[in-house]
Amino acid sequence: MLKAPEEILKRDFVLEILTVYIPNFVELDQFKKIARLIVNLNDEIPFHILAFFPQYKLINYRAPTLDEMIETYRVVKDIGLKNVRLGNIGIFIKNEQDRARLMEEVGISSF
Repeated sequence: MLKAPEEILKRDFVLEILTVYIPNFVELDQFKKIARLIVNLNDEIPFHILAFFPQYKLINYRAPTLDEMIETYRVVKDIGLKNVRLGNIGIFIKNEQDRARLMEEVGISSF
């Protein structure tokens, strides 16, 4: 799996990476590792951090918070990824204040 992005790029395919933030499973430490792998290949690869939403067999797990999503966004940007976006924002944006904070902290072009 870790070799797949490199192989995809070698074959001149378009690569876009989507990773789901799942509290207690896929969190900041995993995103750091993924970001380092990607930045070493090409720091321009589009990278999406999607908010997990509890459904079906994972209904008892929680969604990420606004703070967790913003922190993860900042960390992967600091590692060097240039095209980072947040997805499923309706999961972690609960009100107008959250939306305004997200816009202020990451910018509208990042979601």
